[in-house]
Amino acid sequence: MAYGHKARACVLLEAVMAAALKGNSAAVSPVEAAGPLSRTLWLWLTPLLRLAETRPLVFADLYRLERRTEAELVTKRLLDAWAREVAAAAARKRTPRLWRTLARAFGWDFL
Repeated sequence: MAYGHKARACVLLEAVMAAALKGNSAAVSPVEAAGPLSRTLWLWLTPLLRLAETRPLVFADLYRLERRTEAELVTKRLLDAWAREVAAAAARKRTPRLWRTLARAFGWDFL
């Protein structure tokens, strides 16, 4: 059953890749359609790696970023979390910690 799920995911990812290769800038990043296993094992990246084996990649080959990983949103999340950390540190009379800020801002994204 897991193999069938993987095969369906590969078909979907290859279709997304084909759309991206045609210059379709609206192509969805395959990581957005990937399930938890595919995200964990980076299986969604397989079509791009296969393409890279055949020829050098060009910018048009790359996937669009997920909306949640775009620089503007990531910066806002980090700055908001840092402001909360500084305020909490001042209230508790301790030093603000960057690792704590990163964990609060992006912790679940890394799991």
